[in-house]
Formats: sequence, structure tokens, C-alpha cells
Amino acid sequence: MIHLSIQTSGFNTESLKAEHTVNSHGVGLYVYGMKRTRRFFPDGSEPNLPAFGVDQPSLRLYVPGMRHIYEYDESRENWWVALSPPTPFEYNRSMREIIWNAGEYSFAIPAAIPLDDAEVPGMRMIFTQIHEKTFSGLPKDIIEAELMLAGVLVRFLQQKKPLADTNDCDISEKLRRLIDSDERSQYSLDELCAMIGVGRDFARKCFFEHYRILPGDYRRKRRIAQILNLLNSTDLSLKEIAYRHGISHQAYLSALIRREFQLTPTELRQTYRCIKK
Repeated sequence: MIHLSIQTSGFNTESLKAEHTVNSHGVGLYVYGMKRTRRFFPDGSEPNLPAFGVDQPSLRLYVPGMRHIYEYDESRENWWVALSPPTPFEYNRSMREIIWNAGEYSFAIPAAIPLDDAEVPGMRMIFTQIHEKTFSGLPKDIIEAELMLAGVLVRFLQQKKPLADTNDCDISEKLRRLIDSDERSQYSLDELCAMIGVGRDFARKCFFEHYRILPGDYRRKRRIAQILNLLNSTDLSLKEIAYRHGISHQAYLSALIRREFQLTPTELRQTYRCIKK
């Protein structure tokens, strides 16, 4: 669940040459007017930004202590939303990255992502509505503004951060495809890694760097999600579901379901069938 609390919001249109230190987490939309810019994380390092021009429209993240040097001309247009803590993203000094925290998982996300010119009108409308709703004073409007901002932040999760070595990325994607195709878990992770010609430890490292989850955990969670889907959407027996997923006996499947959901298979199926009704 994304927890967001908007502190304030605004937009700027005046030409200005300045330097300032950010004092809160924030999300920004840059549209026009940037002549030059440099940003520094709280420890003085510079974000590893995607390769796009200084004047290209973009979405940007801000963290407390970030220093921003900039110069805008008279065509300036930029929007910003400041957040109250806690926020879903933080700067990690050891990794020198902005990290999205999601419970037991964390993801490195870019400090900025480029926008196509065609995306600007829609994104401008979103930030306009967020700004208007933030100051309406109505609880419903404030909730809507926070949900709209959550939709903007999803863009940062969707923007993949490239690995230092593209071969590492290929390895992680190949391993994921092999795991996905091995629905009955006929092969161990060692055997799957051997199929792509790498050792298990190296494959685990590549997989975690790319997906922020270990391959064994990914396989387990994917299997549980598929089992839950079959219980919810089909009339297959436990024996049939167990067979589909390479579980030798339905008693093992029942034990797995009890451990994950604290319900028997029958109780779990009844619960989700009631929800659907």
C-alpha cells in the first residue's frame, strides 16, 4: 500500500537563476524554460540521470538535503508537490540511489524520467488537479489528490534502471522465463541456471539486482499466486491443482495453503467465492 500525505503544492512561472536546498520529499513536473540545472544528493553525489536534454519535459523526485542549482528563462513552467513523512521513497547513502520501500522489498528508482511532448498536456492536467484538490479543504478532494499522485509515482517504478552490464540483465530475464515456464517445478534452480550457462550464485545476484527479489522467493510467491487463482476461479480439485504445480500429494498443498493463509483450502475457496458474489 502506498502511503502519501501531501503537505503542499505549487507551480512556478518566473525566470530565475538560483540555488536552494530541498527540505522535504517531493515530486515535480518540469515542462519548459530550463537553461541549465545540476542536482546533488544530500551526500554531494550527483544522480545518475537518464540521457535526455536539459530542456526535455520530465518527472523528478526530490529528497530532503538535495541541492538544486538552476536557471530558468521567461518560458518557465514547473509544478511540484511536497510530501509529509513518512514517504514511500528515501535516499540511501550507501547505494547512492533513491529507494522505494515496499514492506520486505525495496527498489532503486530513477531520480528523474523523461516525458514525450505528447504526454505533457495530460501530466499538466494531473498536477493542476492535484494542486486544486490539495487546497480545496474537502477530505474527499485531498484523498483524490493523493491517489492521483500515487498514479504519477507508479511511473518511477515502471521505469527500469539499467544494470551496469546488459549481460546481467539478459541472465536475469532468461532465468525468470525459465522459472515461469517450469510450472511443475521439475527443475531445481541449479539446473535452470545451468541451462543458461551460469552458476547459481551469479544468477541470484543478477536476478536480485534486476527484480529486487531472489529467484527462489520469486518462484515460491508466483506458485502461491497461481494456486490461489486456481482455487478462486476454477472448480479443479486439490489433487488436480497439486499435480499442475508439481506437488506430489494434495496433503502437501493443504499444508502450504494453511501456512500461507492460515485457512484450509476449503475455507480459502469459500472466502474468495463469497467476495466475488
